[in-house]
Amino acid sequence: MKQYRLYLAVAVVIAAFVAAAMVWVDSARYYPLVSVVLHDQAELIFIDMPWTDLKSCQQANQKIISAISGNCKQCRIVDSCLEQIEASLLKELSGQATTNYVVHSGSLRIVIKAGAASNETCKAMAVQISHDKKQAARCVTLNVDA
Repeated sequence: MKQYRLYLAVAVVIAAFVAAAMVWVDSARYYPLVSVVLHDQAELIFIDMPWTDLKSCQQANQKIISAISGNCKQCRIVDSCLEQIEASLLKELSGQATTNYVVHSGSLRIVIKAGAASNETCKAMAVQISHDKKQAARCVTLNVDA
C-alpha cells in the first residue's frame, strides 16, 4: 500500500511539472529589438533575449535608445517588442551561422548591415563595448560567405 501512495505522489508531481511547463511555453515572450539606420544608410539591429512582460522589454529598449540617441542625433531609430521575430534574427540571437557580422556581448546581439564596412564596423564596436562597458564583446563572422 505504501508503494502505491509513492507512485501516486510521483504521478501528481510529474503532472504538476507538465502543467507548469505548458503554461510557461504558452506565455508571451517579448523580444527587445532596436533598429538604427545611420546617416550613410548602414543599419544596426540590437536584439536581446526575450522578456516575459512587455514593460521590461520596453525598458530594455529604452536603455539602448538612450545610449544611441546621445551619440547619433541624425540616426533613425525604430524600436519594438515583438512576440515573434524573423528566423534570421533568431539564428543570430542563438549564435547560429548567419550571413551577417554580429557583435556578441552577453545576451545582447548587434547585427551589422553596413555593406563592405560591416567587418570593420563589427570589430570596432566589439572593441568599444569591451573598453567602455568593461564587458567582453566579440565580433562573430559565422558563414559570412553563405
